[in-house]
Amino acid sequence: MKVLPREALTESQASLVPYGVAHFGKSLFWYSSELVFAFFLTERAGLPAAWMGGLLAGGLVLSALIDLAIGWQLRGASFTLARACRLQFIGACASAAAITPCSPQICCPRHGG
Repeated sequence: MKVLPREALTESQASLVPYGVAHFGKSLFWYSSELVFAFFLTERAGLPAAWMGGLLAGGLVLSALIDLAIGWQLRGASFTLARACRLQFIGACASAAAITPCSPQICCPRHGG
């Protein structure tokens, strides 16, 4: 694979790196939170592993359906790489906001996390 110097990249190509890094970070954050949620369900809530697996699988199915619905709504929209980067950033912030209030220190203060 030939690596071009940064100066030789077009603006669109150069924007792919920050987009990829943002997507990787958001995905890593999201899926690590699912692992913590699985631990919480089995160890703290006492849910059997099969129920926990079903609940997480249901969440993945719901997420896929939401992605399809959003994709369907945006199907006619024209996207530039810059707009895709902005949407990725918004998604990362929304993910962080959705997960942060559910941290063990807030939900279970007497257990201390």
